[in-house]
Amino acid sequence: MEKEEKELLIELWLKIKNARDKLDISQSDLAEKTWIDRSYISMVERWKTNITYLKLKKLEKILDLDLN
Repeated sequence: MEKEEKELLIELWLKIKNARDKLDISQSDLAEKTWIDRSYISMVERWKTNITYLKLKKLEKILDLDLN
């Protein structure tokens, strides 16, 4: 993975994690609301995986984020 790509994932991770923390939603609660496995959410927040577009859109809606 290139440095620029890694930086983009870190930026995305921070936005998702900060939004989840701000709304005081646990990973388990977020998983239940989005139908995304909690372990996958954990991997996204630790930038261990590149999130799919559809899952990103689900998180964006629940966390009230604008990631465009």
